[in-house]
Amino acid sequence: MSKKEQEIFSNQSTEHENSFFSKTGYSNSRLGAQIPVQNYPKSSFDAMTIVGNLNTDNAKKLSKFMSIEPQIRLWDILQTKFKAKALQEKVYIEYDKVKADSWDRRNMRVEFNPNKLTQDE
Repeated sequence: MSKKEQEIFSNQSTEHENSFFSKTGYSNSRLGAQIPVQNYPKSSFDAMTIVGNLNTDNAKKLSKFMSIEPQIRLWDILQTKFKAKALQEKVYIEYDKVKADSWDRRNMRVEFNPNKLTQDE
């Protein structure tokens, strides 16, 4: 074997040994480790706003219903708008067709804090 061939063979065997010994397997200490229970973060919403378009007929029906419902306090009642608070003033409801048309926005808006509402509400 020439000197160059011996050098190549020596380098190949060293690389083979290095690759063989550099790969470690799982040890018993790793397999026996306790895996911690993952705690998922708790999330909560402080305020929610729901917006949408309410057609004129449904707006009239809703306004009529809210005017006779004792848990709902209505004010600023006109032909094209009304404002109300419901459920001990935990929910704010607003309908304003003129404002929505002029600002190119939705005409119905409901705001509430889900943390303050009970399961029944």
